[in-house]
Amino acid sequence: MASSAARLAGWTSGGLLLATALTFLISVTAGFVPRERLEALIRTAIENHVFEHRQGVYEETFSECVLLQMNLLRDPDPLRSALSSRWVRPGPESLHPCTMLAVEFGIDKRDVKLAEPTLYPNYHFGGRYLAAIGLSVMGVANLRFAYELLSYASLLLLLAAAWRNSRERFWHFLPIGLVLLFGFGQYGYAHNIAAAPQFDSIFLVLAAIVGFREWFAPLHRRLFAMSFLGAWTIYFDTIFSFSFVLSLVLVTNHLFYVPRGDLRAAIRQGAAVLAVLAGSMAVTFALHVMLMDYMYGIPPAYFIGGIAARTASSDVGTPLTHLDVIKQLYSFLGQLTGSHGSALALVLASAMGWVIALVAVQTDPNQRVPGVDLAVLAVGAGGIFLWYALFVNHTYVHAFMMVRLLALPISYGFVAALITVQSARSALRPNR
Repeated sequence: MASSAARLAGWTSGGLLLATALTFLISVTAGFVPRERLEALIRTAIENHVFEHRQGVYEETFSECVLLQMNLLRDPDPLRSALSSRWVRPGPESLHPCTMLAVEFGIDKRDVKLAEPTLYPNYHFGGRYLAAIGLSVMGVANLRFAYELLSYASLLLLLAAAWRNSRERFWHFLPIGLVLLFGFGQYGYAHNIAAAPQFDSIFLVLAAIVGFREWFAPLHRRLFAMSFLGAWTIYFDTIFSFSFVLSLVLVTNHLFYVPRGDLRAAIRQGAAVLAVLAGSMAVTFALHVMLMDYMYGIPPAYFIGGIAARTASSDVGTPLTHLDVIKQLYSFLGQLTGSHGSALALVLASAMGWVIALVAVQTDPNQRVPGVDLAVLAVGAGGIFLWYALFVNHTYVHAFMMVRLLALPISYGFVAALITVQSARSALRPNR
């Protein structure tokens, strides 16, 4: 027992250390990309209106231009640049960061004085370092196109890995892959240099876990990868992808590695997966907090206050309720598929999938097998809704991004229906 626990601790610590070393190496490397090259490429992108929104497509370019701005304002010392970022906080003029860049380059001739650059301590914003490395070999438009290719390729690779793992489990997982391909807002975010990398990397790591079944069959090796994934995810963002990665990894691990109907194994592995992922994220974020305190004197109370603000039931003094959050998410629902009507139809079809699953499981003589699967899917979906309920302010203010997380609960409805109907039909089919 002691040796097993030590092995688990060693592998999970190894995943955390590997992610920490890799992210630090990426961050330092980005600091050596010549600033003159970055400035020339970013200027060209602004002049060529690369960040102009396409007709009828909501695109979140705010973070993209903040990311580019941070690269221009980086510390000249690559080591210090690797540990912190600076930005120009939108002031009373409320200029969009892309407009700020245009003003700074003299492309936009309006007479406005921008605020002085300040430290951005909230999280590491790993996308800005990957963007700098990408810009060392290509322009901004080409980098966006490369990310778009990777966004779709990573999901197709995940589906291919599922097929390699198990034909039966592939069909159970297929709805998740399809919804992520076509109901996750990829048409507007797949090329986003701020948002795409974190999700692409999640899909790629999961593809490795699922595809190399023989190597990842022992739980401690999967926990190594999940510890890595937790720390890697926090490198990009602290709130947006937290519940997403917990939910998706929990369900994926269950579908491909937990024996069907084994409740004890589902609980044991599910608890281990969630504990390692959340623990890795918490440790990585704690290290960031301590680093900001040590280097810049930003106390932990700053971050605690930030979390409190994002969980608050108000926005700039205006009270918010959970109903307000639901309405806000509903208003952005069309981002999932490109139109409100098709997105709503997808939600209703998923809800019908849950109804079918609950009916089908009642007709299954062996209810335990699909019942365990339904329970895990319900936990995975419930985690997303719980996140919405806890982070009222953040979900409301950033509903245009947070609505994308609904792709997982939606896909689980189809998975639930597929698993239960298949199980019920198999149980009722006469033996030959």
